[in-house]
Amino acid sequence: MRLAMTILDPDRSMIVSIDFVDNPYHGDADEEGNLCRMAPTDGTTRCHRYCMRTSFPTESPWRWQ
Repeated sequence: MRLAMTILDPDRSMIVSIDFVDNPYHGDADEEGNLCRMAPTDGTTRCHRYCMRTSFPTESPWRWQ
């Protein structure tokens, strides 16, 4: 119960943004283990996939008004 209260504590709430990006890959198939598949884009179905997470407290001075 203590862990749940820590996670749900409104005084410590955070705003979280997650962004996924597929960067089309046009190189050799040698790097196949590091590539993901995607819908055909820019003449290829292979890509490098990146994910970025940003978080900050809801009471942050950068909060949008």
